Amino acid sequence: MTTQLFNWPVCAASHNFGRVGADPETLRLAVACDDIFAIEFLNEKLVDYWRKDGESFAAMLSKAFADYPGIERRAAEFDDRLLVDCRKLGGENYAVLCAGAYRQAVAAHKLAADRRGRPLFFSKENHSNGCIATVDVIYPSAPLFLLVAPELLEAMLVPIFEFLESRRWKCDFAPHDLGTYPLANCQYDCNPETQMPIEECGNMLLLARSSAQIRRPQ
Repeated sequence: MTTQLFNWPVCAASHNFGRVGADPETLRLAVACDDIFAIEFLNEKLVDYWRKDGESFAAMLSKAFADYPGIERRAAEFDDRLLVDCRKLGGENYAVLCAGAYRQAVAAHKLAADRRGRPLFFSKENHSNGCIATVDVIYPSAPLFLLVAPELLEAMLVPIFEFLESRRWKCDFAPHDLGTYPLANCQYDCNPETQMPIEECGNMLLLARSSAQIRRPQ
């Protein structure tokens, strides 16, 4: 049996814990990537939302380390509240299912800021062709965001409406997506014969109404 060596880049860290006694020893490491720009939207490079006020990458990491205990506590409190509510509605199996659905719905998103500092929230299809800001992906995730963070649903809809106002979309119905991640400049497939006008228009009407109603209740 032979072993082939590859000249791959390696990210490694080491720490000497010294003599480990009865009390547990812990070490916190962070692996981070600075992508400089988050998303390209209508040919404009957007920065990550945390960078909207000019904060540097190093400062962001330092703040994250300093705030970690509080962040961990708030995350645990949110988990507990969500699971308690889900157990009341459907039992333990339902709670586990909801916990997984929450993570899946939230994970593949990028929170960026436009030039005015407004949050824009872009989804990414993890399968198919990696479309960005897909209307029929936003729609099934909307109930979760309406429940826990309605401002993020609004931040998903704003790019679609601004794309339509740009006149780049020539059809008289809602688009399917805004491009292929991370480029949100124009729909991936602009062939009118392969569109889903009824589905996407219905999605957008319901999403816009739901977002407006929960943000500005009558």
